[in-house]
Amino acid sequence: MKPKLTVALFSLILGLFPGTSSAKAEFNDFFDYLVYCRVTGVETGQLASLDQADSVADVGLGNGTLLQALGALIDEDGKSWYSVDVLAGPNPEVKGKQGLIDPEYLTCETYDMDGNFISSD
Repeated sequence: MKPKLTVALFSLILGLFPGTSSAKAEFNDFFDYLVYCRVTGVETGQLASLDQADSVADVGLGNGTLLQALGALIDEDGKSWYSVDVLAGPNPEVKGKQGLIDPEYLTCETYDMDGNFISSD
């Protein structure tokens, strides 16, 4: 359900994450369905949204923040990251921010492009 990107598109995506080389990113997929997630499980502080997988935090997201997951990246260490767009949350200043998030702190629901529910985790 998540088709691999062509080499040309893969190169374009890597350009969106400065400092990420083809050696660091094993693959990068855009989701071909709608994935909405909430930040959950953060016990102290906030979940960092990174502007690239190895960078410092761009913004902090609290539990309950609603995100749209746009795609996935696996770094050279096998760590998964979701590329997300912040839709809403306790801090209105982060709405519209984009970054990479550790999906282990997300609870997500998947819908087809017509808005029909597919699954949740």
